[in-house]
Amino acid sequence: MSSTNAASSAEIRYNALFADEDADFIIKAGDGTLFRICKIILKKSSDFFKDMLQLPQPPYTQEDIVFIDELPTVEVEESERTLEILFTLCYPVEPPNLDDISELASALKAALKYDMHVIVDDLRKRWPLVAAPEPLRAFAVACNCSLREEAEIAAKLSLQEPIWPLEPPLPVEYRYISADTLLRLESYHRKCATVASTRAADSTWCDSIFSAAICNHCQGEGWANLLGTRRLHWSDWFRGYTRWASKTLLLQPSSSVIMEEGLVHQSMNAFQCNGMTVHEFEAMQHAVRAFGDAVEKVISEVKLELDI
Repeated sequence: MSSTNAASSAEIRYNALFADEDADFIIKAGDGTLFRICKIILKKSSDFFKDMLQLPQPPYTQEDIVFIDELPTVEVEESERTLEILFTLCYPVEPPNLDDISELASALKAALKYDMHVIVDDLRKRWPLVAAPEPLRAFAVACNCSLREEAEIAAKLSLQEPIWPLEPPLPVEYRYISADTLLRLESYHRKCATVASTRAADSTWCDSIFSAAICNHCQGEGWANLLGTRRLHWSDWFRGYTRWASKTLLLQPSSSVIMEEGLVHQSMNAFQCNGMTVHEFEAMQHAVRAFGDAVEKVISEVKLELDI
């Protein structure tokens, strides 16, 4: 602890949400904002603070310890907003609105630092949803915060967008990541595009999916219920669909793109003739799901190599 004495009253500024008079501990943010916290809640929420507050205290005199408003005070580097998010998640109050990827990443980094395991789990569950609208920005933010797992999630989310090759303008956070990291992201995208497109263009396995499509309506072979030109018609549709998917995956190597319900149904409606039976519809749905699962499998085998 610093040997500085208590701050003057003119310098004291408490966070509006954490200024309880019955608190017994103060945490000072990097920007100087103070948080009055109950030790018992801090101990239950953070192994880091639990260990710190339980350690035998050295033989300091009261003049040696920082006291503000007669409470022991610890200064940390995190910002007021980051600490507000963490402590709001610790206390039995309404959870914070976390829709900004930078705030979420900063809070997650701090939660990992202070061994706040429950909060880490909570924030990690939120990450994919918050990162989805801006996956490229989320990737850079995660890298800047040394969050490898979150960077990998954001990189995979970015596969849904036709954004390659990368060109300016990029999110401002890219100013703070290395060129090596950026090249690794681009390499990951290209590898995913190659394996996904190649898989989709493989007529051998595509034919096997079509031939094995099951009709859940009657628990029988869906295509066995089709006759002559009808069967040939839908077989041609499926091959056309996979050819379209193979080209699309070169730009957007994501199974969710080629399985987007509206696009699939639009394609099916364009190729149907004289209506569509329940057997045909269910068999086609099965074929598309199996197709998407196969593409997703080869994409998931591509590893993003990061040095963060």
